[in-house]
Amino acid sequence: MSLITKINENCEGKIWWLRLPISLFLLYLGYKYTTVTNYESIFFGLNLGIHEMGHFLFFWAGQFLYVAGGTILQLFVPFLSVYMFYKQEDLYAISISGFWISTNLFNIATYLGDARSQILPLVRIGGSESKHDWVYLLNELHLITADKIIAGQIRVVAMILMWASIVFGWYLMVRMYKSKTVSF
Repeated sequence: MSLITKINENCEGKIWWLRLPISLFLLYLGYKYTTVTNYESIFFGLNLGIHEMGHFLFFWAGQFLYVAGGTILQLFVPFLSVYMFYKQEDLYAISISGFWISTNLFNIATYLGDARSQILPLVRIGGSESKHDWVYLLNELHLITADKIIAGQIRVVAMILMWASIVFGWYLMVRMYKSKTVSF
């Protein structure tokens, strides 16, 4: 079975207009991420919360993984949602998960690119002194002087994934619109 046939079968009977508000919103967010430097969308708080939980979950794994754990979990959770929706054969939800991954990549690029300048405010838990994750990680990897270059590369990947996810979601809605039957 071809990919196009599988996509058409997946879209058969699904209601495109129920997904339209979400697709319009993601299109708006894509525009903002593209035109506003260091844009923080509605996803920012969710991504930050997951990031901070990652530090907590990796407290047992040594200093490097403890610090990297925030970014690890921040990427793992939306990738897990891709897997979950793949198992459910919900391609439209996969496109949204791809968008979510891209917002995390934008957040990571912004934070990583700040390693040497350290201008961004850091999250403080209790009265503890905050330390910049990427200063530690890049120093450990001997890549601190490449912070802006690496951040730029991550930003490019984020942009490609974001717009591919948006376009794929809209493509799926067109296929839904063209399908013959409708079911709830």
